[in-house]
Formats: sequence, C-alpha cells, structure tokens
Amino acid sequence: MNTKKHLLKFVFLFITFPLLISAQTKSKDWTLHKETGGIQIFYKYSDCNIPSEGYYREMVLLKFVNTTQTPLKIKWQREAWYNGKCSSCDLDEYKFELELPAGETVTGECDIRTPSKLKIFSKFLDLKSNTSLDKFNITVLEVNPY
Repeated sequence: MNTKKHLLKFVFLFITFPLLISAQTKSKDWTLHKETGGIQIFYKYSDCNIPSEGYYREMVLLKFVNTTQTPLKIKWQREAWYNGKCSSCDLDEYKFELELPAGETVTGECDIRTPSKLKIFSKFLDLKSNTSLDKFNITVLEVNPY
C-alpha cells in the first residue's frame, strides 16, 4: 500500500513538474526572457489604464538591452498564444527589427503611442472577455552590428 502511494506521488510529480517549469511568470518586475548575441530581452506584465483614451489593458512590456560596445541591429519574430492557439506564429506582420546603439536600452511603455513591437496585448481589464495571453515567445532571428 505504501509503495503504491509513493508510486502515485511520483507519477503525479513526473507529469506536473514540466508544466510548472514551462509556465511563464506573470511578473510585474522586469524578468529576463532571453539573452543572445549581446542583447538581453526582458518582459514585465503591466496594467495599462489610460482613462482619457478609454484604454484598460494588461500588456506585456518588452525591454531590449545592448550589453556590448557595438551598435546592434536585432530582428525577431513575436509569437503569442491566446486560448491555446498561436495567433502570430509564422506571420510576417509579427517580425520586427530594432537598431540599438552600444550600451543602450529601449523600453516598452503603456503609452498608446509606444510601438507595438515593444509590447504584447495580454487581456482587457474593463471587459468580460475569454481572450487572454497564455504565453509568448520572442524568437531572435538575427543580431548583427550596424
């Protein structure tokens, strides 16, 4: 009986542990998402409320940091999953590029004029909607000096 109980616990942990590891942290603080070729990509979740614009959304803000002494151009594909389906995979409109001077940082903000390449829609805060971001990924295509 005791062996059976331990075996069930092991099976449960074996199945659930990978799910826990792969879950993206919904952090309100800057969290490192990826680092490659001298570029660090951070993200944080932010409640973006701009009443004058009728804008109430949770967004994922992105921050790109050039850690080198060389100006770099980064090209990436943004993948975003909503309700279990990738809505942006393999679509050219979600391919972006950015020139980042040596040692510089560019940060997404809640401002509606912030370029879409620096933020990802997560969910509406003022509407009852079943659509919400499950996970996202930034697939770096290239990092080159410019």
